Amino acid sequence: KMQKGNPLAIDFFQRCLAARQKVGDLRGTADCHDSLGLVYFDILDIKTALEHYQASLEIRTSLGDVAAESECYKSLGTAYMYLHDTQRAVAAFQRCLDIQRQLSNSAGEVDALISLGLAHFKASNNQAAVTFLEEALALFQHLPPEDASAHSGKAVCLDHLGNVYGRIGRSDKAVTYYTMSLRVKKDIGDMTGEARCLVRIGLEFLTLNELQRAFEAFTEAL
Repeated sequence: KMQKGNPLAIDFFQRCLAARQKVGDLRGTADCHDSLGLVYFDILDIKTALEHYQASLEIRTSLGDVAAESECYKSLGTAYMYLHDTQRAVAAFQRCLDIQRQLSNSAGEVDALISLGLAHFKASNNQAAVTFLEEALALFQHLPPEDASAHSGKAVCLDHLGNVYGRIGRSDKAVTYYTMSLRVKKDIGDMTGEARCLVRIGLEFLTLNELQRAFEAFTEAL
């Protein structure tokens, strides 16, 4: 079993990479680069992770495997986010979004939109963050209602919208989105998420000087 920081995992995938390269298996080579990228990301060697993700991307592009190419851009964006390089993260997530739209993959499109929203939020581009997150929120209605990941993704999107509005001093709207997220989390039985939402709601009520409602939210979070 692969564990974080396990040198055996690195050795294993390096051997796999060499073997795939030796026989000219491009797809297998790209798979090994992806796995090595993940291992190095887990041990926070982001620079090496980026090198492997980029190597995989170049192969996927040459093969015309656009779905896998999109995943590479997602991995690159996530790594750039960790490095606080929001400009490169936005560019990578935008490419991911473009491909998901090309594939008419609603779930992938929603995921890319949320990633873009978060990247813009970290870059303090608040209006752009709201635009992408609102677009993602609108797309959730096209996802299967029985899809559990869609429900959790919707809650994440609502939380991020609450965070943006809280940052720009619109505590009233922040409460609205956190409350919507709270309903989703109750529906899917995410008790930890419920508590976090209630704390956020309480904090925004404090900002609004609505002390009784803040107290009620904090009490319910316990």
